[in-house]
Amino acid sequence: MPSSAQVLLGGIVDYAGTFPPAGLALAEALAEYARARASADSWLLGRLIVPASSLHDFDRIAPPLVARDNRLPWELSIILNSEDAQQFEHIASFDERWKGGVRIAALEFGRVPSVRMEALAGLMPRSVDVFFETPVEGDIVAALGAIKAAGASAKIRTGGVTADAFPTAAAIIRFADCAMDAEISIKATAGLHHALRGSYPLTYEVGSRQETMHGFLNLAVAAAVVWIGESQETALRALMETSKDAFEFGADGLHWRGHTIANDDLTAARRQLFRSFGSCAVQEPADELRRLHIDA
Repeated sequence: MPSSAQVLLGGIVDYAGTFPPAGLALAEALAEYARARASADSWLLGRLIVPASSLHDFDRIAPPLVARDNRLPWELSIILNSEDAQQFEHIASFDERWKGGVRIAALEFGRVPSVRMEALAGLMPRSVDVFFETPVEGDIVAALGAIKAAGASAKIRTGGVTADAFPTAAAIIRFADCAMDAEISIKATAGLHHALRGSYPLTYEVGSRQETMHGFLNLAVAAAVVWIGESQETALRALMETSKDAFEFGADGLHWRGHTIANDDLTAARRQLFRSFGSCAVQEPADELRRLHIDA
């Protein structure tokens, strides 16, 4: 696999198998994460996303799966749906119990008032990444400013199981550009099941309605285009690219329609701008990259 593909896409999929449209039971999602970590697709795999409400069940289900895994500790990103202080005590206790086998690497909040962000982010060690969900439209500069002040990162929704859940490509690019200006990183969630932009079913149900969806490869490339200082118009074209032949991964960097992004810039873009995306599947993104001849 060309090194530029590894740099741009390595560890980019945060697995969220219990969330729609997959909606697996926790035991099934944990088994799938364990399988993916042991497979040829493990290079794509990032953190395991688990709701805070499922941590007790994790204690019951996960021990044999973690014990059989000889790799680095499982990294969890915990979804919080409230600001209850007891949750943070529970999370800290969980992290202590699992020391060496599982590590809480991130917390992901829904939308919370800007005035609460700094206090919430301060409840966990600095080694834990904190993401606050942020709308991609409206007064995003103020929202990103509050996230910056909290020392946190932003999470945006890039789709869902209904057509109105998908933001416009222009809104996503403007958001990424503003995040770049604010010097904060972002992650995406929902809707990024496919590598390239195109029309796809909204759910796994037979006869599901089809809609235009953003591609995770498009978004990773577009973020890198933003990172190197190209215009929003150029980044928008990358996000809306539909030709697999337009992306050429080389040993020195990524080539796209006359633009070259060196590996050092791809590394920086992933570390400091576009961190990852949440997906309820690992196999699907991996299979799509294989069809594009981008795999391990």
